[in-house]
Amino acid sequence: MFANVIERALVKSAPMWVKATSTAAVLVMVAVVTSACGAATASDAARVGQADLSIRTVLSQAAVIDDLTRATQAGAPDGAAVNRAQVAVWIEEQLTAAVAKELKVTVSAAQVDQFLVKVVRESGLTREEFAQQFAIQQGTWVVPEQLTTFTLTYLQQQAIKAKLLPRGGTAARSLALNKALAKASQSEGVYVSPRYGAWDAAQVRVVDAANDLSSPVDIKAPSVPDPSRGQR
Repeated sequence: MFANVIERALVKSAPMWVKATSTAAVLVMVAVVTSACGAATASDAARVGQADLSIRTVLSQAAVIDDLTRATQAGAPDGAAVNRAQVAVWIEEQLTAAVAKELKVTVSAAQVDQFLVKVVRESGLTREEFAQQFAIQQGTWVVPEQLTTFTLTYLQQQAIKAKLLPRGGTAARSLALNKALAKASQSEGVYVSPRYGAWDAAQVRVVDAANDLSSPVDIKAPSVPDPSRGQR
């Protein structure tokens, strides 16, 4: 889940191959659509309630990741996994926003900016360099222009956990958050295009229909390796 990713140090990333054709094969599993979800169209990669994520956006974001990783020397991550990550992150952003609204939890733009200023300063990079390094973190692949939204979601989730279980431990708070997100997915309605997998409401994640395995997206506070260690 989101609450596990942004705090993990950004690993050394690698060039990757992400082409528009990598999403051409339609996966076998039928995506789950709940009744509250708006009507999906052929151009939708995913929908949550009335909000939609277009296939064009997924491919555009994957192309950005491709551009940022071409200059690196490690092996390329799986293109389908990168595309699916774009969908999974977007869905969790929508669900988190819905839970935050219901619980009257707010995170200001100033709080998000202050948080990013702190982690960027600690990284020793410029904000642009930080965003580019974080974008090629395998398993997350958050394009630079979405880093602020990603961070907002992380902070919202921390606030939601604290409100749901003020005295709870880390594991209990994470479980409470997952239950809240699962409830929101049922009330809002979630659709995933079969080409990217299917929505598993019980696990609150996008399922890889190719092998029927869950594909979680973890979110922790954004961080990158210490540049003095030569990991940039």
